[in-house]
Amino acid sequence: MKRFGHVFYGLLGLPLAMASLPMYVQLPAYYTQQLGLPMAAVGYVLFFTRLFDTFQDPFLGVLINRYKASHPLSYIVGGVLMALAFAALWLPPLWIQRDLHLSLVWIGFMLFFAYSAHSLLNIAYLSWGAELGKETGPETNSATLLGAATWREAFGLLGVILASIAPAFLLIGTPDEQRDKLAVYCGLFGIAIALSIFVLLKFASRPHEYQTNQSSLRSQISQISTDKKVRPLFLAYLINSLAVALPASLMLFFVDQQIGANEKLPQFLVSYFVSGAIGLPVWLLCAKRFGSRIVWQVSLLISIFAFIGAAFLTRGDVNGYTIICITSGLCLGADLVLPPVLLSEQLGTSTQHASYFGVWTFLGKIALATSSLSLPLLDFLQKNADFIGATKGLVDNIALVMCYALIPCALKILTFICLIDSHKRNTK
Repeated sequence: MKRFGHVFYGLLGLPLAMASLPMYVQLPAYYTQQLGLPMAAVGYVLFFTRLFDTFQDPFLGVLINRYKASHPLSYIVGGVLMALAFAALWLPPLWIQRDLHLSLVWIGFMLFFAYSAHSLLNIAYLSWGAELGKETGPETNSATLLGAATWREAFGLLGVILASIAPAFLLIGTPDEQRDKLAVYCGLFGIAIALSIFVLLKFASRPHEYQTNQSSLRSQISQISTDKKVRPLFLAYLINSLAVALPASLMLFFVDQQIGANEKLPQFLVSYFVSGAIGLPVWLLCAKRFGSRIVWQVSLLISIFAFIGAAFLTRGDVNGYTIICITSGLCLGADLVLPPVLLSEQLGTSTQHASYFGVWTFLGKIALATSSLSLPLLDFLQKNADFIGATKGLVDNIALVMCYALIPCALKILTFICLIDSHKRNTK
């Protein structure tokens, strides 16, 4: 094991996170506000491309299983496609921008390529990290998995922070100035992903060599769906992902309507993600000493007690909300690092890591899609005040607090229970 093998492995997490935030959050606003495309039309394009992206993951997992997670082809093809699609999304040709239908077709195809490339890279990358534990004995297996996952998520958080602050500098000035700055940004992204893939393939810790799994998609999916030991962990991950996605979807509304501090949004975001980065080494040390499952359960309890405080905030409680962002941000590190490590530990010497992680990423995207239903739910509750016999203003507050804070806390409790069930099934 090379001395800096885990650091070299984790580097790819930065460009993957840098690409993920624009594709899911920033680009829709860019197309509607900067390029002037109709919101409804862009929404339909996003819906269908994301739907395809969600359901392709299990297929990509099976494909990667047949060629090994460390096969260079997955990273070279995925990296080139990702860099080109990322640039094409930010910099559509001017002659395409002049035509609404061409613009929508362009966005649809480029999102298709970007999502596919990102999923291919992400599943292979997660599987690589999971297979690192195979080359060590049982005493060092967890430490190896935790070390790789921690560096991956640390670089990932850095990528999210960079991607979140970049638009503030890129999307100012004249349209020509914006395009020049976006061209530089896309060029730097291409260099970052090329460099990180080169370092990964050349210097990172190598996963254990094993015989590839050549069984069919139906056979592998059937085996995963009947795996009773992994099923509770899959359920825990799905529920917890939804608990994280719900507040993320409603944060802008909560800050605006409940706290009344839109101008403080960058402060809240930075405090959340920086706290997540600070908490990573703490969760790593605790997991090495007490075990990944127990530490994740402790982090769930801490996040519940911290986040339930959001239900009691009123207009102007900027300091109180900042404290909640910091506290819940500290728990973010555990949510990022420990679940995939738990899955890797349960899989052991299985030859189907990529197939399992294909389903894993599929569940995360299902949670993200489901969280979008919070918007129509919130709209329904706010428009039907008479249904529960309260004034509209009171219902507005109750509905937002319920969707933003109370439901996620309840989901965290369910995650805790699922982890207990998972532990029982794996100790029989």
